[in-house]
Amino acid sequence: MLADTFAPEVLGIGEWLQRSVLLRAVIPPVRLLGYERVERAMVWLRERLQGEGTSGDYERIERPRAEGPRMTTAEFAKVIRAVAAFDRTDVDHVSITAPTLVLSGEHDVSFVRRHAPGLTAVIPDAAVLAVPDAGDASNLDDPDYFTVALREFLARVDAAD
Repeated sequence: MLADTFAPEVLGIGEWLQRSVLLRAVIPPVRLLGYERVERAMVWLRERLQGEGTSGDYERIERPRAEGPRMTTAEFAKVIRAVAAFDRTDVDHVSITAPTLVLSGEHDVSFVRRHAPGLTAVIPDAAVLAVPDAGDASNLDDPDYFTVALREFLARVDAAD
């Protein structure tokens, strides 16, 4: 299963700006203010620019974070740098032989939604679903839909074997 993700290929200048330039630009403010404050500001800005619901149910996303281990600023910066450099990664999607379910939130960022059909086109046995009213953490935004979709997919795969 692939959830709320994208392929290494960049599908346009706007996506390149988001994935490379803008992501790297958040590292200095994260070091100064901490990733939680910067992330909240990014969520606020994204909601204003791309519309309500783009970030999903942010309160639901914060709950597991409060109960789990904390990410350090240095770890957050590593994640940002890795995502920003993902376009230089070589992934052979055609070699994926396992049945694959590609899930993304209905309100996820536009480039993630644009990548889902492309992933199903290059992965031989793939299906794509949009999680209704979910943002970029579709498993947390609508865990019931997400779980049912995954279970139904696994049941179809099991029945086909």
